[in-house]
Amino acid sequence: MCEPARNGGAGDADAAAVMPSAIGYVLAVVPILGGASLFLGGAVAIALDRARLVRTERQRAQKLGRQPHLVLIRYLSAVIGDPKGWPHRVFLVCVTVYALCLIATGCLQAHILETRVPGSATWQLIVYPIAGGVCGVVMANFTNGHAACTKNSRKAIIFHCVFASGFIGFSVSYGGSTVSLATALAESAALQAARTACAITCGVGCFWNIMLAGAAAYGSIKLGQHEAAEDEAIEAAAAGGAATSGDSWNRTVASTGLELIRANPESEAPSPLLTPAQIRKIRCAEMMLAAGQCTAGTAVAALTAMGAAEMLLW
Repeated sequence: MCEPARNGGAGDADAAAVMPSAIGYVLAVVPILGGASLFLGGAVAIALDRARLVRTERQRAQKLGRQPHLVLIRYLSAVIGDPKGWPHRVFLVCVTVYALCLIATGCLQAHILETRVPGSATWQLIVYPIAGGVCGVVMANFTNGHAACTKNSRKAIIFHCVFASGFIGFSVSYGGSTVSLATALAESAALQAARTACAITCGVGCFWNIMLAGAAAYGSIKLGQHEAAEDEAIEAAAAGGAATSGDSWNRTVASTGLELIRANPESEAPSPLLTPAQIRKIRCAEMMLAAGQCTAGTAVAALTAMGAAEMLLW
C-alpha cells in the first residue's frame, strides 16, 4: 500500500511517488497527536501544580503573618505526586494517549521500512516504542501517594523511578532509531538533521537530569518538612482557642504559631524551619531539574511528531 504506483507513464509514477495517499494524511495525525499529547500534558500539569502552590503559599503566609516565599515550577515527579490532584490526572491521560500513539507510530514506521527496504532491521521501531509507552504509563500511575502502596510509599517511589528511567531511556532509543530510519528511506537532509538535533538535545537533557535529580529531591523533602511544621503550628494555634479568621487570627498565629516550631535552645534537634534564602535555593534547584525534564520531554515529543514524515510515504 505504501509503494509507488507502477501503472501509467513516468509522470504518473513520479506523481504517485511524491503525493501522499489519503490514508497517509490520516495516519500522519497519529504521531502528531502523540507528540502534542506529551508536550501539552506536561505543560498543563506543571502550570496547574504551580497555580496550586502559589495559592497554598499565599494562604499559609497570610495565616503566619509573613511574606509569601518564592514559588517557581517543580519537576514532574513532584508535580504528579498526588494521585488525587488534577496535575496527576491530566498527565496520566495525556501520557496514555502518547503511549498508544507512539506504539502505533513505531509499528507503522517498521512496516514502511520493511516494505520499501526489504531485509532491514525493524525491531527497534517496535520494541522501543512499546517499552517506552508502557514505562510512561506505569511511571505516571505509580507515584509516592499511589493507593496500591499506601502502607509503603517507598515501593511506589521505587516503581516510579525505575519506570521513569525506562520511559526516557526507551524514548531516547526510539528517537535515535528514527535517525537511521530517515537515512534508510533516503528522506530529506533537513529531516535527518532535525531528528539528530532532537536526539542530541534529549541526551543532554537526560544528563542534566541525572546531575540535578538528587539535590532537587533532597531539597523537596526538606521543604516538605518545613511546610508541614508551619501547618502544624497553624493547627496548634487554632487548637489553642484562637479565632480562625480576621486580623486577630493572623496576629495570634504569627505570635504563637511560629514559637511552636522554633528550635528549643536546650534541644539538640535541629529546627525544621528553613530560611527564605534556603527556600529560594531549593525552589531554584527544583526549577533547574524541571527545565532539564522539559527539554528532554520536548525533544521526545518532537521526535514522535516527526513520524508523520513516514506516514506520508504510505
